[in-house]
Amino acid sequence: MLEQEFDFTLILSGIDEITDQLFDEIEARFVQSGCDDGMFSYSRNKMQVTFCRTALSLEDALRKAIGDVQRADFVVSEASIRSSSLPRPELV
Repeated sequence: MLEQEFDFTLILSGIDEITDQLFDEIEARFVQSGCDDGMFSYSRNKMQVTFCRTALSLEDALRKAIGDVQRADFVVSEASIRSSSLPRPELV
């Protein structure tokens, strides 16, 4: 099985308000934990980390990213997966 790219966004829980300083601290915690491939944003009172991960499956990509979030001492409340990353049913 070949590795593929999977695009998804993880929403972090427990961050209701953000300042520039806090945003920088969050980003630094991710980098220090070895997660330097996420793109951070804050929208609609939600801290989000968007990934484009290479893995054998979507499940593997999500598990690794969630593990990275947990190593940075954050909790994932939800995941948003781009439809292009979802498996396509085979046509008969």
